[in-house]
Amino acid sequence: MSTSRVDTWAPLIVLGLVAGATSWLVRISEPPEVPTVVEDGSAPDMIVDRFTLQRFDASGRRQYVFTAQEMRHFLTPERTTLVRPELLFLGGESPVRAHSETGTVSADGESVRLEGEVQMLRDATRERASATLQTEAMTIWPETERVAGDRTVRYTEGSDELLAGRFAADNLAEVLELGDGVTANFTR
Repeated sequence: MSTSRVDTWAPLIVLGLVAGATSWLVRISEPPEVPTVVEDGSAPDMIVDRFTLQRFDASGRRQYVFTAQEMRHFLTPERTTLVRPELLFLGGESPVRAHSETGTVSADGESVRLEGEVQMLRDATRERASATLQTEAMTIWPETERVAGDRTVRYTEGSDELLAGRFAADNLAEVLELGDGVTANFTR
């Protein structure tokens, strides 16, 4: 009679041992749990020192060069900040340079907001003296070489000087629009 009890319980004992061994094997074969990192947006996910981007037209000629001492990209909210950004436009009659203390690239990458001691310089041409535009903030659309700002701007060309409350310019069309209380000092 004892043999029949062992025969009855033996399959259950073997099944229990197999189940326990399987559970143990599954547990030791799983990778260790990695703690979930929650991004709060205060730390950049990418930092680039001495950033340079060059854009070429269809014929292979450089349109513009975009540099920054440092570029930082953040995931939440998505944004890209710049330290000492500079843009060099080469599409017009003469080179135009814009630089500032800081900058922010739009989420879609279409525009760059320059802030802090913004200065834009155009080299002299045969017909025109060199020009300087100074303001505290401006937005630049590099692909179309357009700029605009709603802060006080000082524009000097040669010995002529203009002050305005806002401005918009198109380097390729060679157009500068000033508005909101324009004052001018022309030397003849």
